Amino acid sequence: LALFAVLTGALMTGTANLYQILIACSSVFLLSSAGNVLNDYFDLKADKINKPKRPLSSGRIKTKNALVYSVILFILGNMMALFLNYYMFVLALFNTFFIIIYNRYLKRMSIGNLVESWLVSSSFIFGALISMSIPTSVVILAIMGYFGNSGREITKALEDIRGDKKSGYRTFPITFGENISRYIVIIFVLAAIMISPLPFILGYFGTYFMGIMAFADLLLIYSLAVLFKDYSDAQKIMKFAMAVGILSFLLGTI
Repeated sequence: LALFAVLTGALMTGTANLYQILIACSSVFLLSSAGNVLNDYFDLKADKINKPKRPLSSGRIKTKNALVYSVILFILGNMMALFLNYYMFVLALFNTFFIIIYNRYLKRMSIGNLVESWLVSSSFIFGALISMSIPTSVVILAIMGYFGNSGREITKALEDIRGDKKSGYRTFPITFGENISRYIVIIFVLAAIMISPLPFILGYFGTYFMGIMAFADLLLIYSLAVLFKDYSDAQKIMKFAMAVGILSFLLGTI
């Protein structure tokens, strides 16, 4: 999803330099991977309850090795951004510190489920910055990505509530309760759906875009119905819907 986000952001600005797009995608791929490794490193205690089959929580990989691996990925990701331009390097460096602070501190707080979505939104902006510009259509997509992913993040926190409680975390569902959290998810997802027709209404894309986006919106609506039955399935459907939504923007640029 991160790679598609960068690619979409780049193509929406009219950038056609394949070399720069590949470098940008590689940078975000490495930084996202570093963040995922660091997430498992700091979440080891909770993952032994929530996700016992993961490489770290199962003991297949040593925590020290995982930390070193994460640092290497961070360095490589920032070096890739340095090959592009100053703005992209600054954003990559900012997100590196943001990822570290998020995984070390913010993720265990109720605000963590909301601020993490910046990383999704910034991937579109990162791709657009290849051309040193951020058009309105990319801003709309970034806002959609933020709302949609915020809903998914809170749903993931609902899925992990048992292990997070035992680990002493204060995630959104633990702080505000499951019922309120579910309704906040609905608000975020509906906000993303309401914004989704804007590129069509403003004339950025045609009916082909709107047709695919409508399918993504239907998937999001379906995920809200599943939300009250199975958190795991709901967040997976949301993730797939986000991929379809990104695809609609990507194909809309062709």
